[in-house]
Parts: sequence; C-alpha cells; structure tokens
Amino acid sequence: MISLALVALLAAPQASPAEARVVEYLKANVKPGQPVVVSELYNTVFTAPEERAVLSRLFNTFFKMPLYMAQHQKASGKPPTLAEIAEQFRFRVPGQADVMLRIMESDPRMPTFIARDAASGEITHVDVEAILAHPKFGKALERTITGWEGQPAPAFATTTYEGQALSSEALAGTPHLLYFWFTGCPPCVRTSPQSRAPSLASAADG
Repeated sequence: MISLALVALLAAPQASPAEARVVEYLKANVKPGQPVVVSELYNTVFTAPEERAVLSRLFNTFFKMPLYMAQHQKASGKPPTLAEIAEQFRFRVPGQADVMLRIMESDPRMPTFIARDAASGEITHVDVEAILAHPKFGKALERTITGWEGQPAPAFATTTYEGQALSSEALAGTPHLLYFWFTGCPPCVRTSPQSRAPSLASAADG
C-alpha cells in the first residue's frame, strides 16, 4: 500500500515553484473587504516572468470560476467541492481553490455568488440566478452547452473517425447523445468512457 501511494504521489502533477510562491503570498495577504489588485502585484511584488505568467493565469481563471460553479450547480444540483474546483482549473498548490474563493469574497466589487461552510470552507450554496443576471457571466453561460438545456439543438455536420459524414439531419427522430469535451479538461477525460454506456445498453434495440 505504501509503495502504491508513493507512486501515485510521484505521478501527480506538481505546482511550479513560481505558482507556489504566488499562492502562498495570496494566502497570507488576502484580507476581507480589500480587493486584490493584480497590477500592483505585477509591478511591485512578482517581477519574475514565471511569476507574472502565474498571475495572468490566475487572473483569467478568477473570471471563469463563477461560470463553472453555476454550470456545476445546474448540471448536478449541488455546488462543486474545493477538490473539484482544483481539478477543473489545475490548481496544484494545497489550499489554492480556497484562496481563489477568498479573493472573490473579499472583493467588494464582486456580487455575492456563493455561501461557504465556515469550518471546512466548502461551498454550501451557489446563487445561479445572480451569476446569470451578472453582465460578465450570464451571457457567457448562455453561450455554453449548459445554457442549451431545454432549447432546440442547433444543426451540425461533422465527420466521424471512420471518415463518414454525420449530421443532425441524419440523426433526426432517433435517440442520440453528443458529448463535447477536450483533452485539456481532466474531468472530461475521466468521464468520457462513461458516455458509451447508454449506447452499449441500447445497442440490442438498434
């Protein structure tokens, strides 16, 4: 058991030293009611190119997180866990998901989208309607696959791996499943084999 655990630990992706430095600084310096000003960090605290690259990634991720939380809540009926957020956004530093949420909560310019358990830090509620109503996040959600729920599927045409033409017109009137994913999405890669289950289960029925 020890050897297997050691192999798993060694195989797990590790945070870069630059990312660890940035995250540890944020952990120590994020204060309630005080927004994190990325430009100040960029100009006065983190001047190395690799540190600035981390800041840019975290800045971009910050604005994707409400959308992800709303999508997760709509799709599963429950908020994402800190571990799920960390996996989705490739947070490698322990506590990184928590500090990103703390940044969101501390910024008075950000509406209150979530409620969290004071002891564990886990999200207990996601206000999907507030996210949808926000001009920055609502329109983005409408453009995602999650925003298509209950709407007529748009027409499409593509080619299968076997080189055969495939279109929505050809599938009209028959049950079918379209699963959109990409290799840079760890949860997508993990769950993609499960998407074959409905096809295998109904194969006998044609």
